[in-house]
Amino acid sequence: MAALAERLQPHTTLLVHGEAEARTALAEKLAQRNLPVRLPDDGASADLPSRRAGRRVAVVARPDPTLEDLVALARVAGRRPWTALDLADRHYGVATADGVAAIQALLASGGPFTPDRSRPGHYRLADREAPAPRAAETAWGQELVRQRLRAALGGEPDFVRASLYPKEHRAELRFQFPRTAGPRLADPLRALQQEMGWVLTLRTTPELGALQALAAAHLPPEVQPLGLPALHDQAGMVVVRVQGRAPLAPEAAAFRERTGYDLVLRGTVDEAATAPGPVLQPLAGAAAAGRLHQAAAIAAVKGALRAVGASVYHVAVRQGALEVTFLTPALGRRFEPAMAEIATRIGWPLGCAAHPQHAPLIGLVRQVIGRPILRGPGLHPGEERVQVRLAGAPSPEELADWQRRVLEASGYRLDVEVDAPAD
Repeated sequence: MAALAERLQPHTTLLVHGEAEARTALAEKLAQRNLPVRLPDDGASADLPSRRAGRRVAVVARPDPTLEDLVALARVAGRRPWTALDLADRHYGVATADGVAAIQALLASGGPFTPDRSRPGHYRLADREAPAPRAAETAWGQELVRQRLRAALGGEPDFVRASLYPKEHRAELRFQFPRTAGPRLADPLRALQQEMGWVLTLRTTPELGALQALAAAHLPPEVQPLGLPALHDQAGMVVVRVQGRAPLAPEAAAFRERTGYDLVLRGTVDEAATAPGPVLQPLAGAAAAGRLHQAAAIAAVKGALRAVGASVYHVAVRQGALEVTFLTPALGRRFEPAMAEIATRIGWPLGCAAHPQHAPLIGLVRQVIGRPILRGPGLHPGEERVQVRLAGAPSPEELADWQRRVLEASGYRLDVEVDAPAD
């Protein structure tokens, strides 16, 4: 595979399948051949340069990181072992041989990163800020901790809940926008740790529904969103595809102050004032992201959508999100407000499958028409219409009834052609 990539010379190689160790080994081979490579996390988004007029769009190179930069990257992503290749991918956007070598030199210099003896080539970030939990006889009990956290954090507008792990004397705190909550509450949370004898960590994943709602509320009135805001967590931004043109500077600044993310509009909008600023870090020792278990989340989506009258064919995990299959994408768009609310409750982003269900849609059209069809039904998903050819023309009232029923049931337009009579 490395030889194939070297012949093709891709701009960037994304390795998304296989075991972690196998992906890392292949990525190292590609980097040694000076081929840019990335190891994206499950559900991550990647912005790839496009080709226009046979030329590649230039990519701005980032300077080599400092040790403090690597510490910030590792703390945002939570506790996990790191390789030089992983950190090069996160810092530069793509991993190259020079970038990996620069970061390997920093890791080998010691400091906050220590070698993982069980996994050669991996390093762990020492958590020097979270105090060790007290002995069991001096740490507070679970109910006292719950009450104390409720009293201390109940007035925080972004606080969602605390998950307690009494065997570890640890509590994971969940905020709508952890990138800003962590720095703002760092000192009070450290004081609470000392007071209760429990370790407090922050869940680093934001509440997607709250983030999407706030992004929509900060859009200039002159633009119209073309879909739900998309979170690009590693890049520290929320991207909205819009139609229209307007300056964004005041809204983007307010959004970043509240959430820690840059608000970026894609489309015809003026993006001059949306350049990313420095990323705010959550509380040191934050735990890795969590969400409702996959099976429970799928069941919740199906039940909630059926409760609002939606017919759901399938729900599956696709690139870190739950993809809901309706009869057609047009039908799914009718339930986007409900899906946004469901996503807030389950902690998973939701999206609609991009293709219609061909056999059920064809069956629906045949049932509505109820007479022999000479040709079709033929589906045209790009135009969201279905076409049939009949031997005889229906009455205007009959045709209008067919078109209404197909549109209501599928969101598709019905076009009927009639064979011309022979001379």
